[in-house]
Amino acid sequence: MKKILPLLIVPIIVFVLIYFLYLRGFGFKTGETSVKEVVTENGFGFRLEEVVSDLYVPWSLVFTSKNRALVTERNGNIRIVSNEKLLEKPLFTFSNMYTEGEAGLMGLSVDPNYSSNKFIYACLSYNKDGKPRIKVVRLTDNGNSAVAKETILDDILA
Repeated sequence: MKKILPLLIVPIIVFVLIYFLYLRGFGFKTGETSVKEVVTENGFGFRLEEVVSDLYVPWSLVFTSKNRALVTERNGNIRIVSNEKLLEKPLFTFSNMYTEGEAGLMGLSVDPNYSSNKFIYACLSYNKDGKPRIKVVRLTDNGNSAVAKETILDDILA
């Protein structure tokens, strides 16, 4: 259980960090995209910028470098955003996805030693005998493609 807990907590921490860094202006800089200035009721202001579009139900976002991010799509694709551009070819596509309701390719996290091992972790729901199950898979990022190396957790009831 001690090994599983970090895999579940890391995506949440990464999301929170990205959220606050982006709101403070450390996200991707955009060229000709829509920008909206927002001020909350308590006076906190931030800027919303559209970086890329045409994603199918984007769910999770991780940065692998200053100019490269990976985005999950509900239907099983891990997409690459490089230098503010969405690359046409997905980094990886999972098959046998279960995408009913809130299911699909959900969480994505980079390994704490990503710079040396290039490991990324994906949490997804899949179809097993017509029923949804969840698993966590470790992939190796090869730049423009990835290889699924190991299933860390499997056959979790969804």
